[in-house]
Amino acid sequence: MKKFDILTALFLTTAVTSSAQIANWKVMPEYDSIRLRDNGLVEVSQNGKHGLLDSEGAQLLPIAYDSIGAFNSGQALLFNESKFVGFVNPEGKKVEVDSNYILVPDMEFFSEGFLTVKKGTHYYFLDADGNSVAGPFAGLRPYSGGYAAVVCYEDVEKKPEDTYNAYINRNQTLVHIREYDKKDELKKDDLAFISSFRDGRAMYVYKRKAYILTDSLTSIPVASDSLASKKTIVQFEKNSTLDPVESGYLLRSKTGYFYFNKQVQLDKIENAGVNLFVYNAPKVETVEKPNDLSAFGENGSVGVKYKGEVVLPQQFAEVIPLGGQFAAVKPQDKWGIIHLDTDNQIKLRLNNNEHIGFNHRYYTAKLAASMPSYIKCNNATIVSKSDDCEIQIESRHENDNIERNTLTYDCRLSIPPHLTDTLSTQEYTYALKYNGFTSIDYKVQIPQWYVKYYEVALSNNRFTLAPNDTISVEFDLVKTDVARNDETNYFKTVELITNEANAIPLNKITENHYGFRIGGIDREKLAFIVRITEVGCPSIEYPFEMLFEKPEPKSNKKSVDVTVSPVRQVPGVPAFILDGTPEYQPQALPADTTTTRNNPCSKVPAGTNLKSHHALTHCVNNCGYAGSDDVYVLFQ
Repeated sequence: MKKFDILTALFLTTAVTSSAQIANWKVMPEYDSIRLRDNGLVEVSQNGKHGLLDSEGAQLLPIAYDSIGAFNSGQALLFNESKFVGFVNPEGKKVEVDSNYILVPDMEFFSEGFLTVKKGTHYYFLDADGNSVAGPFAGLRPYSGGYAAVVCYEDVEKKPEDTYNAYINRNQTLVHIREYDKKDELKKDDLAFISSFRDGRAMYVYKRKAYILTDSLTSIPVASDSLASKKTIVQFEKNSTLDPVESGYLLRSKTGYFYFNKQVQLDKIENAGVNLFVYNAPKVETVEKPNDLSAFGENGSVGVKYKGEVVLPQQFAEVIPLGGQFAAVKPQDKWGIIHLDTDNQIKLRLNNNEHIGFNHRYYTAKLAASMPSYIKCNNATIVSKSDDCEIQIESRHENDNIERNTLTYDCRLSIPPHLTDTLSTQEYTYALKYNGFTSIDYKVQIPQWYVKYYEVALSNNRFTLAPNDTISVEFDLVKTDVARNDETNYFKTVELITNEANAIPLNKITENHYGFRIGGIDREKLAFIVRITEVGCPSIEYPFEMLFEKPEPKSNKKSVDVTVSPVRQVPGVPAFILDGTPEYQPQALPADTTTTRNNPCSKVPAGTNLKSHHALTHCVNNCGYAGSDDVYVLFQ
């Protein structure tokens, strides 16, 4: 602590703790499977039953169904024991239906707000409230383009075998189609076939001729040439039938083919080898819901990122972003839903963010994790990822309160191998295990220095050396003020280093008292260093100079006066060099400094005489510095 720049380091160096967004459970892992639906809802299963959650994990539909159909026209069908039992909308409104209703094959979905069902031998349309709004019919197809193709009864009670083809609108009333080029309505007995609408057009066969019907109920003949004369209108045989094929259905004319999909919507007209019509589906632009959360890693080891920054490192078997700040995660064999908490953070403090002064191999510091109140201390553990920090498990202390919870441990820090008595920043890495998660790595940077435990005090600094005699230089290892309450003599080695060709033996007189003998008056100066090294700690070096003052040439005095003085150092410059290069000469202190007998701390203004300042106690007790005979400099 003899460095003159110690105060500058105090001003510039502060403790730093990294922080990041944290995630917590919205729904604890309890589901066997999770599937993101096209509309952003989440289908979950448990013990073979299925239910629905919204994208934030709130329950919309209880887990009580064998299967849930796709959402169409705002409704998804529900099934139990292979039977249709009802339907649900995206807001969770569930409708149960008459158990006598069964679904019609290839029409097991809502279309334009209506569902086709069958009851007995009759067909009906149900609305979104489960009410029958149209029927009975002898046959029907789903609504499309505002119309539904139906097969109506002439008299369902008396003549159920007499039926005819027709279209109904969304008000469930029959619409009237006029003949091509005439004002007369189509005669229902001559309307042999009608298709469903798609993109504003349908196809029908009237008097064995093919026509296109627009959504404005205008008829256009299907002709083999552009003139569309009566002779070129495509015609059908009397007994033409709609036959099933792999892609849907086929209706054969005398000269060509009419292809339809499963919902009997027109796909293609091919006549005499020429395509008169081919349906081209319009491009549908899909707009994906933005995800703040994303997955990274490989299956079996997947993590979560928030806008590209890691929130939870790789620890899950699978991750499915659900949109916004929610994601489904599978830690092991069950699925849950997590939510990113942007309002709270986990904060770690080491040694209360105060500088750490090592005076031995180890230093015990408090490590505290401040957590949101939903992270209970009994569900949290701090893990050290630094080899030089050992968490003392038995020191664990928990403090839960309403606003935030705090978990603390004692940490045994090992002294960095190259630590000096000038402040330098050291970094420690920790992670928090909480509520089944492992957090990101938190970096704690904190300034540290090596507090000298021993000082070297000369027993005598002035000697008289006769020509053929030697002198004994003795010194004591005196514990500094930081160790005044510690009576332990720590295991250490003490070395004497000089630039003499032959090493000068150092004698250990007592545990903390040493000495060496030196002779020879034919020298002007001798530099030596007392090096003290505790086990596992950096060495501390104390430089001294021995000046040999020879008598005047004509003097009768034969002896030499020897003075031993400690060498004061300037930051970054060695006191002297013992490798044959010129020795460093101490420099005068800058004129713009104020010296004190006690080490000042950063809270004391420049120029303050700390001998009488009230902050002296604070400096000694809190900064870890103690008064000594050293001269410290407070830069202005």
